[in-house]
Amino acid sequence: MFRWHPDTAQVSESITLKLLDLSRLYQSMDAHNYTIKLINAHRYAFDPITLISISLKYNIKDVFRYAFNQLISKHVNEFEDVDYDVLTFPVWKTLFRIKE
Repeated sequence: MFRWHPDTAQVSESITLKLLDLSRLYQSMDAHNYTIKLINAHRYAFDPITLISISLKYNIKDVFRYAFNQLISKHVNEFEDVDYDVLTFPVWKTLFRIKE
């Protein structure tokens, strides 16, 4: 069986997201798992809001936990208006309850 492995040395965030979309479209668990490993390896380079959005869309629990923990340490004034649009209400509600 052929296993597809992209050259990930210089893969951008947008390419990573496209890989996830393609893995879903073609129902390729190899590509999906490989991309999740890539995200986990470089998760420090992603914005936590983006990571939460990705994890909610693709149901990636370990990425969600990491990103949510990163958000907890941010001050409320550090969030921008666009950030509120990206995440769901339950995520914000939980985050602000923890921050209380």
